Amino acid sequence: PTRNPSGYPTKNPTRNPTKTPTRNPTSDPTPAPPKVYSKGGSIAGWNADGWDTDGYYKADIDDIRSHLSKLIDDSERRLIPKFLRLGFHDCVGGCEGCVDLANPENKGLEEPILAIYPIVEKFKDSYSRADIWALATLVSADLAVLEGRPYGLHFPMRYIGRKDCYGAN
Repeated sequence: PTRNPSGYPTKNPTRNPTKTPTRNPTSDPTPAPPKVYSKGGSIAGWNADGWDTDGYYKADIDDIRSHLSKLIDDSERRLIPKFLRLGFHDCVGGCEGCVDLANPENKGLEEPILAIYPIVEKFKDSYSRADIWALATLVSADLAVLEGRPYGLHFPMRYIGRKDCYGAN
C-alpha cells in the first residue's frame, strides 16, 4: 500500500489488466504475507495461520469479534444478512464507514448501523468505524455457516486502517 497525505494507507494502484504477470519457476510460489496497518499507520504482520506474535492486534480483533458474535447471537442471527448487506453497501465505491440512508437502495440499513454503534464507540480510539463495519461483515459471513465448519475457522481481517468518510461520527 501507498500512503496518502493524511498518513493513512491507500490501495495499490490498479494493475494493467491486459498484461499477464509472469512468475519465475525457480522462485518461491508462496506470496509474501500482506502488511496490516493499524489506525495510526503501524504495521503488523500476517502469517498463513493468523496474526503474528504482535498480540496487541490479535487481542483487539478477537475482542471485537466476540462483541460482534454476541450481538449477532443476541439478535437470534437476524443481523447476519443485515451486516453482510451493510458491508456490501459501505464498500461500493470504497469501504469508508458511510452509507447514505436517504438513498432508497440503502433502505433498512439503519438497523444494523444502530446495532453496531456501541461497538464502534467502544473501539473508536483504536479502530475506524469502517474497520469495524468490515469486521462485522466478516464475522457475519463466518456465522452464516452452521454445520460442517471447522472450529476456529474464520475469514481473516487482513487490513486495518480504513479511513472513515468525511463527517463520520
